[in-house]
Amino acid sequence: MRRGLFFKLFLSNIVISLVVLISLFLIITNIIRNNYREMNFTRLENLSYILKIDIEKYIKSSSTEELDIYIKNVMQFTDVRITVISIDGIVLSDSLYDKEKMDNHGKRPEVIEAKLSSKGKSRRYSKTGKKEMIYYAMVIKDGEKDLGIIRLSIEGSTFDKLIREID
Repeated sequence: MRRGLFFKLFLSNIVISLVVLISLFLIITNIIRNNYREMNFTRLENLSYILKIDIEKYIKSSSTEELDIYIKNVMQFTDVRITVISIDGIVLSDSLYDKEKMDNHGKRPEVIEAKLSSKGKSRRYSKTGKKEMIYYAMVIKDGEKDLGIIRLSIEGSTFDKLIREID
């Protein structure tokens, strides 16, 4: 009798412990994922502030050839893709892809959000790059006039892929 009661209590404690451990694992994984995503968005935001001044000069001078050279040079020192977009969505320059072959970016979620609130971010599948990307977009202004949008993006990480597999 005592042995049967002990076994039932032991088994129920094991089950409860497993449920608690799995719950904690899921909660901690979610916290880490959210912190990692925010860290990437902050990284892109900081870089956009650094690049904004130079890109503004190129947009004002209407020198897309010099803008292309500039962002391709910057790309050599970072893993961030840089896209400069006109206010009406036309790609003026891109550090990885041929701007002439790219479609209008005016309907991209991060671009729409940036037009509405001066900054936008999203995480989505890239039609151009054919992979999951993290995007950050910022409107470039001259006083009150919107000149264009700088959009930075990085590939979704191996960590994020691992988290999706665990989920």
